[in-house]
Amino acid sequence: MNTTVINATEYRDVPLAALFESITNPRHHFDEAFLKGLAASIRANGVLSPLLVRPKNERLEIVFGAQRYRAAQIADAATVPVSIREMTDAQVLEAQLVENLQRRDVHPMEEAQGLRALLDLEVPKYSIEQIAAKTGKTCKYTTEAIVADGTDKGEIRKVCANPDCPVHHPKKRQRRTNTDAAMKAAQEKQRREEAQAQANGLRVLRAVGDAVPVRLMKRDLLFVVSRLSAMLDERKLAVLIRLHGVRKPKDREAPAKLLAAFLPKAEESKLGRILVESVILLTMHNQADAAKILRDAAHVYKVDVDAISATVKQEFAAKERGKASKKAASRSASKPAKKAAA
Repeated sequence: MNTTVINATEYRDVPLAALFESITNPRHHFDEAFLKGLAASIRANGVLSPLLVRPKNERLEIVFGAQRYRAAQIADAATVPVSIREMTDAQVLEAQLVENLQRRDVHPMEEAQGLRALLDLEVPKYSIEQIAAKTGKTCKYTTEAIVADGTDKGEIRKVCANPDCPVHHPKKRQRRTNTDAAMKAAQEKQRREEAQAQANGLRVLRAVGDAVPVRLMKRDLLFVVSRLSAMLDERKLAVLIRLHGVRKPKDREAPAKLLAAFLPKAEESKLGRILVESVILLTMHNQADAAKILRDAAHVYKVDVDAISATVKQEFAAKERGKASKKAASRSASKPAKKAAA
């Protein structure tokens, strides 16, 4: 297989046979149940996040992504997406350690072995402080201790002296403070109040709906039309005023005020028309919307849009012909007058 990297980082789909796991990966224990669940997800959706690999010995070494690799094997996936990057041994160790510290259920011994491997590197040479900065693991309770048993007996190691340290013992839950309890109580109170307000609103709306008769009376129509027309802008209000023969607004006279005075005097049939027209105007946001919404409404109310368009076209053409005739007559009348003057 060609493992040459053309760019600094390259993305490919590669067969599983081209990959092998890194011996320096701090993770050596894998949760079988987790892998089976991940395999089921891969069968359904594929591997969504690429594995990080580097070229090594004519194949691709997995820097991190061993769990996805094993789950893909269980899922019988033909290929997996990878990000191919040229990396040194030190960069691989550092990436593996940082990545695994951010993953689930990393065994403390595996974590310690990864940190030890970084410390043992000759080039570059890491200090404990540098590793802590890179991995985000900082602890103010570390102290030196002499190993009393095992292969490292007699050697000095840095250990954490605090059993409640959030860095070295992250799974030990801290006791909830009074502030946390008060915050939880406040959140629960807010949740209850919101649920109650929502229930009240739904019941009021249902009661209003129950009070509406099968055939809307003038009172109901006037209520709905008044609320809807109040949501229209001045341009759309002017359309309604023009449609229903309401007088033109005088200077600085608001169209909304004119329509508000007109509505209580209108008959039920007129209010019904204005109700439908207001809904149509309210849902028009642009020119494209207007054409579609008008056609939809025309379809519901059995209106022949094409016939109306043809009539409007004829009327405009007649107006243009009328204007042209007037201009021609004006020019003809002006010629004899000029001859008489001469």
